[in-house]
Amino acid sequence: MSESPIISLTEARAITGLDLVSGINIPFGDSNYAHAETATESPVHRKAKEEGISFFTSFGYFVCPEAVGVVGAYTLADFLALRDGRTVFVEVLSDLNLSEETRAKKEQFLRYGELCYICMTGSKLADSDAAQRIKNQLATRFDVLTYNVNPYYGIGLEFSKNLSVLWSTTKAQGISGEYSIKRGRKKTVVELHITTRMYQNPFGRTISYMNSPESHVHEQFYFDCIERLAEKYGCTWNRRPSVREMHYRAMRRKSGLIALSENAKLLSLCVEDRREGGAPETHEHPRFPGTRDAPTERFFGVFTLSRPDLEPELLAAVKDSGILVTQPGGG
Repeated sequence: MSESPIISLTEARAITGLDLVSGINIPFGDSNYAHAETATESPVHRKAKEEGISFFTSFGYFVCPEAVGVVGAYTLADFLALRDGRTVFVEVLSDLNLSEETRAKKEQFLRYGELCYICMTGSKLADSDAAQRIKNQLATRFDVLTYNVNPYYGIGLEFSKNLSVLWSTTKAQGISGEYSIKRGRKKTVVELHITTRMYQNPFGRTISYMNSPESHVHEQFYFDCIERLAEKYGCTWNRRPSVREMHYRAMRRKSGLIALSENAKLLSLCVEDRREGGAPETHEHPRFPGTRDAPTERFFGVFTLSRPDLEPELLAAVKDSGILVTQPGGG
């Protein structure tokens, strides 16, 4: 296979084993579908597609940039992204093309792989209540990136860190984690560990979209969990000036957080790095600080709860953050 992240339809066929078809081979009027699409494609749609291709190649995918489909499925995706046995059909969905009929056609691709949408935001039509409802529904079943067309906020692609295409998982499988619970007489301690690995930017490629260090992304998930729970109970936030009082050692960035409700401690979070020693210092990966670029095998979010009834609430917040957790050994 070519070393370039951009591959041909022939290479894509060989990788997937699918009977793929290109828009170039589909007659349309006096020409073909690909030519007709190029002639009528809006600048915004074209730019969103280009940014989508840059996004996927930045995270190690090989991309067939043609309008591509599968024999027997009478629709085409804007491009195809492939990585580690994953086949992702990517469709740029304009605001004038959100109809149920269009979405039903695109879902034919689920018989052959995954489906990812790039939707628009930043215009009156794109941000209308009707369009937003459709996009929210799509996001419950598929990965959805958004392309912002408003220059005031910065034209470009926007995405969340819980997109399955950024992780070694699918939307159906979800980002997995494990948790353990230690119940004491006065407090409950829940330890959370994310087990699904996140894709990193590959070496030797031009990178348009930088990924954060994996441990930093884990930390953001832990923060999101406690923020969801604290918001539900109307808590105010304090960042601890010192982490010495914590039962678990905090990472070097002192990320211990405490939530207060009616002047009483409700819950706290400490992100803990349990590795022996620090991350090795090398020229390629400088320490800034050690836990930011650390392996995540021993990277935990430790939640201390003041009331036992907060336990199921925390696990619900974890799920809402996009992490599907189980206890080791089942449960």
